[in-house]
Amino acid sequence: MNNNIVLLQKLKKIYQNYGDTTSFENVQDYILKETVLRVRNIEYRRVKKTGLDMELPVGKALNEEIVFFNPTKDLVDKLPLNDVKKDSQYITNCLIDLLETA
Repeated sequence: MNNNIVLLQKLKKIYQNYGDTTSFENVQDYILKETVLRVRNIEYRRVKKTGLDMELPVGKALNEEIVFFNPTKDLVDKLPLNDVKKDSQYITNCLIDLLETA
């Protein structure tokens, strides 16, 4: 559980850096608390959403897909693409770890 706290702190900081105001709440609701739906699988795959076409962490819960990283397009355009991809992959790996221990 201690490791989960560290992961959550790191995730929260990354989300804040990208101006992503809802993904951290989704992590808490869908993965930790399971108050909405229980996410069973996290994938790192290409998503076309709000003007972005990039690989993002996507969770599956029943017939619903939840994107767990929604950086603002303006901010993504200002940052090196490799940094955004690394952070997206890191978020995916953290979410997979959280799922395994939740």
